[in-house]
Amino acid sequence: MKQIQCYLFLLFLFVAIPCPRGYSLPCGNIPEIPNTQIHDIAMATWYQGQLPNGNFYTGPVIIFNPQVTSSVSYDLNAFFRTHEHSHICLGHVIPSWQNYSLPPVMSQSRELETDAYAARQLIKHNQINPVKAAFSRFLSQGQNMASPRHPPGFI
Repeated sequence: MKQIQCYLFLLFLFVAIPCPRGYSLPCGNIPEIPNTQIHDIAMATWYQGQLPNGNFYTGPVIIFNPQVTSSVSYDLNAFFRTHEHSHICLGHVIPSWQNYSLPPVMSQSRELETDAYAARQLIKHNQINPVKAAFSRFLSQGQNMASPRHPPGFI
């Protein structure tokens, strides 16, 4: 049952990417919504509206770009998916009416906190390959991928 709950269905591509074997996401069953318009692999955010399955929902969601998820490895997808769910577990996603803009340093510290939490969750479930894939990706990006919201890859 957990394995079934753990599937990420890329609705428009009809591709399923399972969570690593024996691993369930840290915050339970959070809706995941495909959106090719976001300029990242995925993001955790507050959502109010109709889900792709037709149900109305208010709460945290993961919005992912199926074009990007299909272009990276299984292990990297597993890390970033766990990372986005970790934002929710850590309380980083709040209702939009309470939303405020974080200073860049605080935003970057939340990203680092989330990376560490996601890595701990994966390692706790003997899923080291997604952590290695993310580490390799971050090292290869170096300073080029730094932004006001995300720290550079080598940190």
